Amino acid sequence: MHEQKSNETFSLSIKQHFIEYNLVIWFYEQNHSKSEDDENKFAQLENIANDVYTFTNLDECIDFVTDIVYRKMFIILPDIMSQQLVPVIHDISLIDSIYIFCDGETLHNGWSDSWKKIKGFYTQMTFICEAIQLSDKLSNQNDIPISIINFERDHYNYDLDQLEPSFMYTRLLKEILLETDHDEQAINDLVQLWRKQYVGNTHRLNDIADFERNYSPNASIWWYTKDPLIYHMLNLSLRTLDVNIILKMSFILCDLHSQIEILYRKQIVQCHKNTFMVYRGQGLSRNDFERLQKNFGGLMSFNNFLSTSTDKDISLIFAESINKNMDVVGVLFQMTIDPNIPSSPFASIKEVSCFNEDEILFSMHTVFRIENIQRIDSTDSLYQVDLTLTSDEDLQLQRLTEHLRKKEVARGSGRLRLGSLMQCMGQFDEAEKLYDVTLERTIDDETKSYIYLQLGEVKRNQGKNDEALLFYDKSLEIQQRTLVTDHILLITTHSSIGLVHDHMASYSTALQSYEKALQVMRENLFNPNSHMWATIHNNIAMLYERMGNYSKAVQFHRDAIQIGKKTFPLNHPHLAYFYNNASVTYTNMGHYKKALELCQKSVKIREATLPQNHPNLAIAYSNIGRIFGHLGENSKALEYFKKALQIVEVPLTSNPYFLAMIYINFGHVYTNMGHYFEALRYHSRSLQKLEEVLPSNHPDLAIACNNIGNVHWYLGEYSEALCSHNKALQIRKIVLTPNHPDLGTSYNCIGVIYNELGDYHKALESYNKALQIRETLPNGNQVSLANTYNNIALLYGKTGNFCKAFEYFDKALAIDIKHLPPKHPDLVVTYDNIGSICKDNGDYERSLEFYQKALKIREETLSSYHPDLALSYNNIALLYDNMGHYWKALELYDKSLQIQEIVFPPSHPSLATCYNNMGLTYQNMGEYYKALQFYEKGLRIRQIALPENHPDLANSYNNVGTVYANLNIYCSALEFHNKALRIRENILPWNHFLLINTYRNIGMVYFSMGNYSKALFFLEKLLAALNSSFSPTHPEIMATMIFTEQIKQKL
Repeated sequence: MHEQKSNETFSLSIKQHFIEYNLVIWFYEQNHSKSEDDENKFAQLENIANDVYTFTNLDECIDFVTDIVYRKMFIILPDIMSQQLVPVIHDISLIDSIYIFCDGETLHNGWSDSWKKIKGFYTQMTFICEAIQLSDKLSNQNDIPISIINFERDHYNYDLDQLEPSFMYTRLLKEILLETDHDEQAINDLVQLWRKQYVGNTHRLNDIADFERNYSPNASIWWYTKDPLIYHMLNLSLRTLDVNIILKMSFILCDLHSQIEILYRKQIVQCHKNTFMVYRGQGLSRNDFERLQKNFGGLMSFNNFLSTSTDKDISLIFAESINKNMDVVGVLFQMTIDPNIPSSPFASIKEVSCFNEDEILFSMHTVFRIENIQRIDSTDSLYQVDLTLTSDEDLQLQRLTEHLRKKEVARGSGRLRLGSLMQCMGQFDEAEKLYDVTLERTIDDETKSYIYLQLGEVKRNQGKNDEALLFYDKSLEIQQRTLVTDHILLITTHSSIGLVHDHMASYSTALQSYEKALQVMRENLFNPNSHMWATIHNNIAMLYERMGNYSKAVQFHRDAIQIGKKTFPLNHPHLAYFYNNASVTYTNMGHYKKALELCQKSVKIREATLPQNHPNLAIAYSNIGRIFGHLGENSKALEYFKKALQIVEVPLTSNPYFLAMIYINFGHVYTNMGHYFEALRYHSRSLQKLEEVLPSNHPDLAIACNNIGNVHWYLGEYSEALCSHNKALQIRKIVLTPNHPDLGTSYNCIGVIYNELGDYHKALESYNKALQIRETLPNGNQVSLANTYNNIALLYGKTGNFCKAFEYFDKALAIDIKHLPPKHPDLVVTYDNIGSICKDNGDYERSLEFYQKALKIREETLSSYHPDLALSYNNIALLYDNMGHYWKALELYDKSLQIQEIVFPPSHPSLATCYNNMGLTYQNMGEYYKALQFYEKGLRIRQIALPENHPDLANSYNNVGTVYANLNIYCSALEFHNKALRIRENILPWNHFLLINTYRNIGMVYFSMGNYSKALFFLEKLLAALNSSFSPTHPEIMATMIFTEQIKQKL
């Protein structure tokens, strides 16, 4: 029997692009003995489908079926196991149909009636093959690319005369292909692709050889109707915008259009003078059908060669046969055709088709208006949709098409124009191939310079900055050597070089390149409202944003948008690019509402003008998700990240780098939600993807390690956190300049961990290293310096050196006030930190002043249920607790809790903190049983959400222990204090203040129990730890020594 194809082979076929969308899976029982008859059955299946997979292991079969993400499956099951298997796999959406293979007569007792995908019970493989071919034909009929605008993308007011952007791109692609010469090599390239795909499939290879010998342009319709491979492959590539396959089949596409056009000119005079009807029966996914209903009265287009019939009954049979599929709605399109309306050409192909049928074939991009939708039968699965041929178009898309046609895909030969279009579509790999081929055939210096520039653009968009610079330099060298008079070329080259240096954090070099571009524009008297002015202003704005100079960034963003509105059509993707970048700046400024407004504008344009799988659409969704994350709307953030993920995970467009960026965003939002293990999973996947495509010392790997370190920090896994941050540091030391900002980030993160570990000397050493770097940064990037001042201040506050703490807080506050907007989140954090240190220093009045400043900004800038608002209520409540205003504290804790219970899952660690603080207040009020109730609530959450050695768990055990001690339940008190001790001794240095507290608590419990020897043991450990941290005259040391002597006298 034929060897079973493995999953590895399937993955390879994905990367090579699909030729067949459908695959057949044949499962038979494990004890089935292979025979020559099985060989024959397998051969029959291979005659109708190239990808046939056989399984005898049930688990392997189910794993394979559930892993398929992009192809429709026809499943053959043995009768003996069908009742067991069908319920498991039936609802997998990509399974088209199921066929039950019986060895003999079997009674089925009607069990299969409730499973719509079961097509029948068969005793011969021949009958199954015929049934699969029919289902495949129906599936192909359904898979033609249709453009229906989606009104649910957001809550914008869409014009009914809109069309999806794929209409524009495939039309531009067709125009360029029609102007390109095709030679015999085009046929050879397609034939070679087929032969590679169909190795060993004799039936298919014979068909391919026949095509190679006999194909001719004037018989293109005959071949299109004869061979389902051509029909299906062309429609699939147009539907998925698989440019590789479209280019391979471009000669067929052009020949088909030309032959239809020739027939149209003949028939329009002879036959088609009056309005007539044609029909088409097919299925639409329920999602597409809902979009069709919502677009009632609007436009829809068929972006492929549209096959219709003059026979309504035959078309209705097609629609009715689809009705058996529960995932699809059967639709009978009734189309009114007025030949006098200018439209895409169409023709009766009865005389030139392989089949003698009354078929009218329309060329690509036929547009119809949706006139009526009505149900045909009593179910909700069969409808008639009345369409009228129209010359109407989406005027906004038409203007953008004209702009792209004249400005962005107008230069050079067909291949160069195709390369430009591929870049507009985000198909950078295909653009690179076209430029490479054209470069080999080019001798003209100016064209070479242009191609090198475009290859640089491709490499930059692929994230390969070093290679991009090499191509830009080649382009620039030719321009300078030959004195090229194309100033736009020179300006674009300087601007692109600036972009790459900006991405590489070489900000001064980037600015120099932008200045060179501006200088060329000034010297040549460029119109200040030209698109180049807009583009360079946008680039400079991004540069200032990365440097932290937000005021200048905003100024340049405004200029770019203002000029762009005058220069580009209002739906041009460049304007979306400007809006998107401005939203990033406002996000980093903490102006989330303004950022959201701009990002929504960007998303609206990109959804209306870019292919559905364009990477820039994924970027837009990702950015809007980040904004919702900052606004505390984590569920909305996840929704947009998932949209982005759907784009970058599509096999034909999957880019590991983009995928890694999306995983990072998921990691951040899951961190915000307190789902630390899920966050760690996504950040680890991000690192894995980056390692696939980047060199081992790339700076982005350091960012991924940094993210992983931060999650380990949240989990209290300080050694793992330190390890990850040190990995990031080592990468940055190798590839970055000694004063690069990212090195400062690494030292700062390492300092935070040492601070948590109580190793204040090492923490301060790391903070000072960060300080040395950040003090050398440009004036506009001093916000990170304020962050380090904040951390050093907190460290000094922790060690009781309040004078030093306030000295560094003053420095941080001065920077924040000077460089940040008055309501920026970083400024709020500084206010919170100062309030905390004032509280610890006993200056309650000043503490309340800063806490209230933070609260006021949050109330003005955040939604009423943002978690940061809950944080402010919590901080003020803690202060009131210290002041003895217990009821005020509890009132604010309730406010904090109400917010957190709305925005966080029940096991979020922040809820545990709130319960813990409420327990502390009740404990201070002497209500020990209520305190115990809240402490235990917090403990249960931490036991679910955190690792077993997390320091917060130790805090909960300690608090429960203190309440039991208050209640004189000493055995329980000891149990919980010892749990706290085991964690703290495992992760903290022996003289850490939390261990000091634990020694004291356990010693006092033993003293209360009258166990003076054990009490003395822990109090002597306490005394040793205190002596290593404070001077001998410290009040606590003196008090402990006195108490220790009293215990010794009792022994």
